[in-house]
Amino acid sequence: MNLNRFAGRTLLSIASPVVVLAIWEVLARTGVIDTRFWPAPTTIISNLWDALLHGTLRHDIGVTTLRMFIGIAIGGVAGIIVGLGMGLSRTCRALVRPLIAMTYPIPKIAILPLFLLIFGTGETAMWMIVAVGMFYLVAMNTFAGIGEIDPIYDETATVYQVSHWRRIWTVALPGALPLMLTGIELGIGVGFLLVVSAEFVNGQSGLGHAIWQAWQTFNVPLMYAALAVIAIYGLIVQMAMRFLHKRLVPWRVEH
Repeated sequence: MNLNRFAGRTLLSIASPVVVLAIWEVLARTGVIDTRFWPAPTTIISNLWDALLHGTLRHDIGVTTLRMFIGIAIGGVAGIIVGLGMGLSRTCRALVRPLIAMTYPIPKIAILPLFLLIFGTGETAMWMIVAVGMFYLVAMNTFAGIGEIDPIYDETATVYQVSHWRRIWTVALPGALPLMLTGIELGIGVGFLLVVSAEFVNGQSGLGHAIWQAWQTFNVPLMYAALAVIAIYGLIVQMAMRFLHKRLVPWRVEH
């Protein structure tokens, strides 16, 4: 029964985008929608394949991916450290929480000009804008995850005289992990938004640069092809995070 339910959900997950693409294809082929702005999915796929084989899109994908990995690593590690610090130390919470509360509402892309002034127009500014978007979501979710840990675990660690560092590894981190992973997943999504936006303004390569160049030359199918790559990235991230949830926190996975 559970297997049938899983197969049904999987079929729905596959069917929903396929149906949307099929309707889009029919509307484009029959002239119901203007193919100058809404090219048929088969045209987009053809342009994507051609750009990967003969164009610069493959290089742009690699550049954006590297920027994302570095930014995610910087922001994720910093967010976990700060989130744990706020959750485990009242002093740290008193010092850091007001700063996060004041700076979090600032649109992250709005500070890109400041980052360009500080870090220059090279790769460092790209890494840091992704890291900032990642940092806040990971820090706040890690802090919230520690707040959800049942006090009995901390009391048990106290009774058995568990050291401070061992308590972090055996109680704080596992307890905060479900929300921490959620923060990482959200942070990656925000990171893509920020890096593509930054590539519009500052990049000489990358998916954002490819989209901007396609717009300037009115190459609409290539623009959609680059957007499709980002959508595929989103699907891969969702699947990867789902896998991590199953492996690391199986008791919190939705069935």
